[in-house]
Amino acid sequence: MKRLASILAAVALLAGLAAPQRAAADPAVGWITGVAVASVALGVIYDTPQADKDRQYVRAGIGAFDLVDDEDTAIEGRVEYLPDWHFYRFRPVIGAAGTSDGGAIVYGAIGHDFVLPYEMFYVWFETGPALYFEGGGKDLGSVAVLRSGFEVGYRSEGGWRLGASFHHMSHGELFGDVNPGTEMVALNLWIPF
Repeated sequence: MKRLASILAAVALLAGLAAPQRAAADPAVGWITGVAVASVALGVIYDTPQADKDRQYVRAGIGAFDLVDDEDTAIEGRVEYLPDWHFYRFRPVIGAAGTSDGGAIVYGAIGHDFVLPYEMFYVWFETGPALYFEGGGKDLGSVAVLRSGFEVGYRSEGGWRLGASFHHMSHGELFGDVNPGTEMVALNLWIPF
C-alpha cells in the first residue's frame, strides 16, 4: 500500500509538471497529460515486466518543429542519451536538438517507460526543463521552458525501438505574457548498447 501511495504521488507530480495551470488551455498540454496519466496508471495496475530497464540507449530523431501552429515550421533533429538508471519505470533523459532555422534546445527530463504485454509495443512519456535558443526561428518568450511529450512505437526482441513522438514546449506564462508555445512531431530510433 505504501508503494502504491508513493507511485500515485509521482503520477500527480508528473501530471502537474506536464500541465502548468496557466498553460492548461492549450489542447496539446491536455493530450500529453492524458497520455502520461494513462500510461503511468496502466503501469501501476498491470505491473508488466520492463524488458529494457537495464539497457542504455541513444535515441535519434528527425521531425517538424512548430508543425501544429505552422507559424514558423522548421525541420528538427535531435539526439538523446538514456542511461540505465531507473526508479520503478522512471529514468532520466539528456538531450539536444537543433532546427533548420538555427534554433537549439538543450534539455533534461524524467521519462516513464511502459512496455505493453508481449513486449512488442511501448508508450513513453517524459517531462523536464529545457533551454531554448530561437536562432532565426519562433520566439517562445523565454529561454527557460518546460518540454513535455509522449511517444508510441514498436520494440524489437533485441531492444531496438522505432516510434513517433509528440512534444509541447512553453513556459506557461511564468516568465512573461509572451507564451505562444510550440509543438514538435518526430520519428525516433532507439539504439540499445
